[in-house]
Amino acid sequence: ENTEPLAAQMMNDTRPDGTKVWTPLVAVSLLVWFVIAMQCMSTLAIVKRETGGWRWPIVMLVYMNALAYVACLGVYQVGRIWFV
Repeated sequence: ENTEPLAAQMMNDTRPDGTKVWTPLVAVSLLVWFVIAMQCMSTLAIVKRETGGWRWPIVMLVYMNALAYVACLGVYQVGRIWFV
């Protein structure tokens, strides 16, 4: 059983080639994901109740998560080009 604190585990986490997994660029990309992605299931429930069906909540979930994925992928790739 690993008793090392999570922050220490993340600082020591490396890829097979020895590079760090958790870099500032990864952190910024993750922040972009959390800003855009649909995370609130109660919001989906309200949209379902207001629209009377599952069509719009599903569209909203897919659209916002796809947008978040593309945005954080873009941030990460641009960051790799500019800063690496």
